[in-house]
Amino acid sequence: MSGVCLEFIFHTPILSLLLLNVYRLFGVSITSIGSLAFLGCSVQQILVMPGNQFYTSSEGILYDLNMRTLIAYPKDKAGSTFTVPLGVRTIADGAFAYNQYLENITVQESVNHIGWLSFLLCENLSRVNILNGSAVLM
Repeated sequence: MSGVCLEFIFHTPILSLLLLNVYRLFGVSITSIGSLAFLGCSVQQILVMPGNQFYTSSEGILYDLNMRTLIAYPKDKAGSTFTVPLGVRTIADGAFAYNQYLENITVQESVNHIGWLSFLLCENLSRVNILNGSAVLM
């Protein structure tokens, strides 16, 4: 797609993701991703290309550049357990929504805000262990 510069991903789900297993944030041009942008999208991992000044990914999970906000845990990412990395402060709205594999999530002490609909329709999720008893659930 020569000559196209994508800067924003809006608040509604990315319809083009419905046919992909991996979503790649190409280049450095994406500067803003709206809340719930990946809600319900059938992807196994989200990869941020090197050089993006706003976002990063680790193990296919989308974070802000400094890994202070977990933005999106892919709906079709396999694995029954996940521990939010130490240093993450915020779990974004809908971050884990619709994941069909997760059974157990551990939220580290550094997290002080868990967004709206974060665990929506995670049908197999049976336990969320919040190590910080003062985390705000929205």
